[in-house]
Amino acid sequence: MTTTTTTTARVTPSAGDQAAVAFIPSRVVAAWNAQNPDAFANVFSDGGTMILLGEICRGREEIRAFASAVFAGRYRGARVSARPISVQFFGPHVGTLISEWSLLRPAGGEALDADTWQVSWVVVRSDRGWELAAYQSSPREPR
Repeated sequence: MTTTTTTTARVTPSAGDQAAVAFIPSRVVAAWNAQNPDAFANVFSDGGTMILLGEICRGREEIRAFASAVFAGRYRGARVSARPISVQFFGPHVGTLISEWSLLRPAGGEALDADTWQVSWVVVRSDRGWELAAYQSSPREPR
C-alpha cells in the first residue's frame, strides 16, 4: 500500500501583509460595533462564506442581508471585542487567523446566545487587498 502525504510549508509574509491580515478582525469588530452591515460584508471576498449564530451565508450579499437582520433584531446595540490567538500564512496569498470573541450585551438588553466564541478565519489576497474568504465561529463552552 502506498501512502501520500502532502504538507504545506508556512511562509514568512512581509510586515505589511502581516499587519493587513492582523487588522481584519478589527475591521469586523468596528463594523459590528457600528452596526454597519455594508462595512461588515465588505470585509469578505465576493464568494466568501460565514458561519455565525447557526447560519451559513454564502457571498457578500447574503452576509450583508444577515448583518442587516441581526443588527435590527436581537443583536441591536450588542458589541463585540476580539482577542487574537494566532496568525499563520500558507503562501503569499492565503492565511488563517484564530481568535476569541466576546459579546457585550447592550445595557438592559436580554440575555444573548453565548458570551464568548472561538473563531477561525481564512484570508486571501485579491485585487482589493486582503479579504475574508471564510469565517466560522463556535460558542466557547465554560471550563
